[in-house]
Amino acid sequence: MTVNLRIWGIASGAAVVAVLAGGWFLGVQPQLAAAATSAQAAVNVDAQNQATQIKIAALTKAAAKLDEMKVQDAVLQKNVPTVLKPNTFIRRVTEVAALDGVNVVSITPGDAAAYTAPASASGQAGASPTGSIPLAKTSPLITGTNLAVVPVSIVVSGGPDAVVQFSHDIQNDERTFAINGVQTVKNDQSSTITGTFSGFIYVLKR
Repeated sequence: MTVNLRIWGIASGAAVVAVLAGGWFLGVQPQLAAAATSAQAAVNVDAQNQATQIKIAALTKAAAKLDEMKVQDAVLQKNVPTVLKPNTFIRRVTEVAALDGVNVVSITPGDAAAYTAPASASGQAGASPTGSIPLAKTSPLITGTNLAVVPVSIVVSGGPDAVVQFSHDIQNDERTFAINGVQTVKNDQSSTITGTFSGFIYVLKR
């Protein structure tokens, strides 16, 4: 009888363990595994969110820089336009002259010529058919294919100070005019002078 009770007790205990084990594998363990999977998924989502935030920040910064570059490009388009627009340049010269109190005697554009780079570092000459101003540095992106040089002669008359002011203003105006020659002549029976400014305007294909 005692043996039977002992066997019954062992069997009952084994059954309880089996039930508990079954509960672990069927209930608790899957839930813990699911929780672990959810935690890992949350970590992955956080990592993805951080990566996305970094990309958004980079794109925002690039967009802001793009806006700045567009503004700079608009200014450069006026400095060196993509088409010659001689009438626009002549009109602007006349406006600057009026502001400085000098009279425009003549504005004479020459024929456009392809840009030729200055002498290279090796000392080989890069003679320019336009006689353009030698540059200390140049870019390989600027070639005779995309840059045209147009010689221009501007003659104005007025007071000496006004003529000097005009030469300063026209060189620093919205359209680049690089002066490489200046001649002044005092007008007879007058306190005015006549100034002749030789230089270049440019056209860049973009």
